[in-house]
Amino acid sequence: MRNGANNAWLEIGASNAANLGLALLAGATFTGEVIFNSTGSIQLPSGTTAQRPGSATNGDLRYNSSEHEVEAYKNGSWSDVGSGQGATGGNNGDNAVFWENQLTVTHSYTLTAARGVGSFGEIVINSGVTVTIPSTSSWTIV
Repeated sequence: MRNGANNAWLEIGASNAANLGLALLAGATFTGEVIFNSTGSIQLPSGTTAQRPGSATNGDLRYNSSEHEVEAYKNGSWSDVGSGQGATGGNNGDNAVFWENQLTVTHSYTLTAARGVGSFGEIVINSGVTVTIPSTSSWTIV
């Protein structure tokens, strides 16, 4: 490749390097769209709940090996992605009616104020985990 300013040859990187030296193997930043043209997969960063990034930003994705879930950072907290969170019932979530749930509470949780919450099955709350129910909310276990 030639430098447009002085027509000198540029060394990009070794031809046997995974990315020809164009991006660092750790911590590369891309602007614009990144398109994956394959039928393979993307390997997400993986770590325990304790290993979550200390300065996460909205849109961060990772695999939580403690929870065995893919999680995303949104509005100041981590939440599971596509984990059977239940149907909304329509109206942009204003008619939340159906709920699929896991049977073990693995991390502390505070119910949303002024909401009724339902769980099904024999629910186990792990040791050291707290479920907080505001006075304007209720939790029914069937």
